Amino acid sequence: MPTAKLTAGRIADFECPRGKDQDFLWDTGAPGLGVRATRGSKSKAFVFQGRIGKSKPRIVIGDVRTLDIETSDPKRPGAREEARRMQRLIDQGIDPRQEKADRIAASIVKRKTTARHEAIVSEAWQLYVAARTPQWSARHLADHKNLAA
Repeated sequence: MPTAKLTAGRIADFECPRGKDQDFLWDTGAPGLGVRATRGSKSKAFVFQGRIGKSKPRIVIGDVRTLDIETSDPKRPGAREEARRMQRLIDQGIDPRQEKADRIAASIVKRKTTARHEAIVSEAWQLYVAARTPQWSARHLADHKNLAA
C-alpha cells in the first residue's frame, strides 16, 4: 500500500501496475485520501476510504483532471479538504454516503417544489389575465404582458 504526499507530479506519474485491475496511492497529508488508477484507463480518481463500524467504504471524490488536490477557494474545496470533511462526518457518526444521498434528495425536492410553484403561479396568472381581458383596454393588457415578462 504505497503512501506519499500527493502532488500533481506524483499523481501524473502514478499508473496501475501490470497484473492488477486497480491500484491506489494513499496520501500522507490527509488520512483516507487516495488516488485510484485502473488498468487500461488513463483516468484516475480521488477516493476516500474511512472506517464506519466494521466496514471500510471507499467513496469517489472526483476525477483528478477536474478536481485539484488543494484550493484556496472555500466554495470549491480541493480533494484533501473534502477527505477531511468526510473524516469529520465519520468522527461524528455520520456515513458520508448517506449524507450525500440526503443532500441529493433535498436538492431534488427543492427543484420539484420550485417547478410546481412556478407552474401554479403561471397558470394562475394566465387565468387572471384571460378573465380580465374583456374589461381592459388594449394598452392596459399590453402593460400587464410587459410587466409579466
